[in-house]
Amino acid sequence: MPAKDYYKVLGVSKTASNKEIRDAYRKLAKKYHPDRNPNDKSAEEKFKSVQEAYDVLGDETKRKQYDQMRDGAFFGGFGGGFGPGGQGGFRPHPGAGGQQFRYEDLSGFGDLGDLFSSIFGFGGMGRGAGGPQAGFGTHFGPMRGEDIHAEIEIPFEQAISGGKTTFQIAREEECSRCGGTGTEPGSGTQTCPTCNGRGSVATSQGAFSISRPCPACLGRGVTGGRPCSACGGQGVAAHTRSIAVKIPAGVGNGSKIRIAGQGQKGSQGGPAGDLILTVRVREHAKFRREGSTIYSDVTVNLAQAVLGANVKVETIDGPVNLRIPPGTQPGRKLRLKGKGVKKVHGNGRGDHIVQVDVRIPESLGDAEREAFIKFADTAKLSH
Repeated sequence: MPAKDYYKVLGVSKTASNKEIRDAYRKLAKKYHPDRNPNDKSAEEKFKSVQEAYDVLGDETKRKQYDQMRDGAFFGGFGGGFGPGGQGGFRPHPGAGGQQFRYEDLSGFGDLGDLFSSIFGFGGMGRGAGGPQAGFGTHFGPMRGEDIHAEIEIPFEQAISGGKTTFQIAREEECSRCGGTGTEPGSGTQTCPTCNGRGSVATSQGAFSISRPCPACLGRGVTGGRPCSACGGQGVAAHTRSIAVKIPAGVGNGSKIRIAGQGQKGSQGGPAGDLILTVRVREHAKFRREGSTIYSDVTVNLAQAVLGANVKVETIDGPVNLRIPPGTQPGRKLRLKGKGVKKVHGNGRGDHIVQVDVRIPESLGDAEREAFIKFADTAKLSH
């Protein structure tokens, strides 16, 4: 029994994003929906295939399991289905690349039976339609919503000290006009006569029972009415809202902040996904940062560099005195311990490194020139 290529069914590549898969599903579901193609058995079968493909590829866990089977031995074998006795064991067959199916290959898969049921056309392991399920069976339960990935830009100072900010997030939420049904209010709906409002139908295939989303109501449990004028029948619409974001002290550029439950809404009662923000820190006019270390520059005059001096330098805590040792050379780095950034992992703070720049006079008055000549002669320096 040949395996199904769900990526081909939806017309997307294996590397397609969740959004690309969702968009492809919606486009094809509209195209082949039975309401748009009455008495068209071919369109109905295509609609079922599209729904089945999305049930797997639209769920991150199922998609991962499917990809593992698709790339491994599973898709090359199972030509004879079950072994002797019908429900006994699987009969080994050569897989892709000449591999053999082994029972230990099943380890690490969750609802593996759900995938076998869909991919290879097996029904539930029940005894006929409505029979007790024992093992393999298609499950259309709650699905977690997708995560939303976005970037948030914060000032340099806020990355150092932490705090709270707000973030505008655009995500799909239940349509406020139709309440998520996808049907225009007041246009008249009724309990789906095909599934009696359950949203799924069971069919028998020999000794097995197969559960599928109802093709008449798209799994909603109701039929009739016009598509909602606000969401076009999708049941969801894009909404923008502000949420509070806590910025940890010491967060670095490129760090990620996860906010649970602020991603896309789940389906069939499933939990919402998460919002994952990538932090972008604005540059500072005076300070540079690498990890928990702050870098800055200070300029001193020639006399301060030669004779030594105390100068004021700016730090993230405010101005402090810095001792310039006598004979300081241009480019020398001086360390202010504990004046850097709070360490995100671990205790304490980093250091502040100050690089010294020595300013050389561009022009000299007569008295200054005589003083330098006298100094050069005394030190026996050529000039």
